[in-house]
Amino acid sequence: MEEKHLNNIIEEVKRGNYHAFNAIIVAHEVQAYNLAFRIVKNREDAEEIAQDSFVKAYKRIKSFKGDSKFSTWLYRIVYNNSINKLRANRKFKLNDEIEDDQIGTSVSDHSMQNLLAQERKDFIKQALNKLNPQESSLITLYYQNE
Repeated sequence: MEEKHLNNIIEEVKRGNYHAFNAIIVAHEVQAYNLAFRIVKNREDAEEIAQDSFVKAYKRIKSFKGDSKFSTWLYRIVYNNSINKLRANRKFKLNDEIEDDQIGTSVSDHSMQNLLAQERKDFIKQALNKLNPQESSLITLYYQNE
C-alpha cells in the first residue's frame, strides 16, 4: 500500500471511520503475525499478539503523529506485545521449574541447552532495550526478514 494512500486511511480512522481500519489490517496482518511468530515461536500466541496489536493500534491511532512510517509504529506495538508475552510465559515457566526442583528432578542436557539459549535471548533483549526505539525496531525488522 502506498504511503500516501495509507496516510489517507489513517486520517479517516482518526476521524472515526472504524471501517477504514480494515484496510490497514489487510495490508499489515501477515507482517505483524510473522514478527510476533519470530519472537514467541508459537502460532497461537503470535495470532493473539497480532490481533491484540491491531486493537491497541486502533485505540491509540490518534497518538500516531507520522514522525515515522506507520508500519514502524505498528510493528513496534507488535514487538512490545511479543516481548510482554515472553516475559509472562517466562515467569510461568520459572514457577514450573521451581516445582520440578522441589520434587528432585535433575536438569537434563536438553534443559541446559534451553537455559543457555534463553540467556542469549535475554542478553540480546537487554542490548536492544538499551537502544532507542527506532534503532531497536530497525535491527529487529532487519533480522525478521532474514
